[in-house]
Amino acid sequence: MAEGLIDRIGAEVDRRVDARLSHASRRALRGRQPGTFATVVMGLGSMGLGVGATAVVLGNAHNTGAASIMVLVIWAAIAIINVTFGNRR
Repeated sequence: MAEGLIDRIGAEVDRRVDARLSHASRRALRGRQPGTFATVVMGLGSMGLGVGATAVVLGNAHNTGAASIMVLVIWAAIAIINVTFGNRR
């Protein structure tokens, strides 16, 4: 009889722990919403730096082919940084 009581108590404790863990994980997923302040700052900042870098490269361009490749490299690097930042969060 005591073993049955212990089993029922253990099962009830397990059920409550599972319920709390499930609730905590749902709360953590809800906290990861796009549009946080850091995401906005990262997006706007990278756009500003990209436009500035593009202006510098194209403003001093003597060889438009090389300048175009450099602009593509700049924007590809910005895209990689933003995607990595977005996935890390």
